[in-house]
Amino acid sequence: MAKCRCKVKFGPFKPKRSGYAAVMNASACQSILKGHAEQTKRAATLALGDDGYTSADGYKIGVAHGKLANGYYVRTYTWHAMRDNLLYNTLKEALR
Repeated sequence: MAKCRCKVKFGPFKPKRSGYAAVMNASACQSILKGHAEQTKRAATLALGDDGYTSADGYKIGVAHGKLANGYYVRTYTWHAMRDNLLYNTLKEALR
């Protein structure tokens, strides 16, 4: 059996905030985040129960403007979606 005795030392890592912001605000990363938000909204809308409401627009996607980067969130938009989310955790289940 071979033994390997390699010693690797890394210096102290100091992340650059400007580099993180540049990567997170890039269009490729933002399109991935928006795609995840749209997929979550679609899954939550499909799970929304039928209580006589004809509006299929129970959830909305919003843009979160942070200090370092922007992101997306999904929130309830109608009373029916709010009630459904409180009772069945629709948004949490849509993330699975």
